[in-house]
Amino acid sequence: LAVLATAGAAVADGDEKAARAAEKAARAAKLAQAMAVVTFTKKIDQATDKALKLQKAGDFKNAETQWNIVVDTYESGDDGVVISAQAIYRLGKSLALRADTRSELGQRSKKEATLNAAIDDYKRSLTIVESAEVRVKLATILLIVKRDAEAEKEFDAVVESDVGNQIKGRAYNNRGLVKQQQGKWSEAVDDFQQAVSISQGGSPEAMKNLALAKFGAGDEAGSLTMMRQQSKDMIFGVVEGAEDIPSALAAAEAATGDALQAAKDFAKVQDIRYKDVRFVTEGRLWPPRLVAGLQSLLPKP
Repeated sequence: LAVLATAGAAVADGDEKAARAAEKAARAAKLAQAMAVVTFTKKIDQATDKALKLQKAGDFKNAETQWNIVVDTYESGDDGVVISAQAIYRLGKSLALRADTRSELGQRSKKEATLNAAIDDYKRSLTIVESAEVRVKLATILLIVKRDAEAEKEFDAVVESDVGNQIKGRAYNNRGLVKQQQGKWSEAVDDFQQAVSISQGGSPEAMKNLALAKFGAGDEAGSLTMMRQQSKDMIFGVVEGAEDIPSALAAAEAATGDALQAAKDFAKVQDIRYKDVRFVTEGRLWPPRLVAGLQSLLPKP
């Protein structure tokens, strides 16, 4: 009996030691997991902070490198870290911010591959976090790479959704650019008119676009009236978003037969880009008759 009792005590002692060892191992694993989360979060936060500062400073190339670190870290789930719903949400936001960086890089370098990478990021972001703002950005890049049907579909989704007038106004304006790019001037007028109507105080860009589209649609008198008014309103210089107006006004006057006034107004144009036929045709989407008016004002070769 004494032997049995001793053996039983040994078994109990062994079980207790095993339980303590298991508890210790569990605590160690929990601590390791907590440390992994801290390291994971710190890596993301540091890269995010650097990326935002670089973006603000205009260093988009290095900003992209930092966003790559952020996105790759989220997607790899370093050291077995469990990705929470909040982390997935932040991944969606980070993808959109990397897309902003790639969009800027692509537009500056005119590299379509970079713009397509931005498109992919915007699309991935939208599968995680719905955002009308991001959808407008996506559609705008689709417009730039001339994927008109896709761009129009995304703009449609925004104008048909319950969003604020500022975002909806941008969607109408940029959808008008899709129509303008397709030479559908009357449809472009409708969209630009909507953009002007719902924009607080009237967006200078939408008003300029409306004036140009009216000229393309055949409402030359209405277009001239709008351009002259915008020109008069530029008391302190050319307004951002309406940079076309000084040259477009002169071109419109030339196209409609007022050669003397056209020459006077064209002499005031300071931005040489708007004396470049290719730039206004391809870059600014002027209607053909307006381009012809500009061409008539240029020195003959």
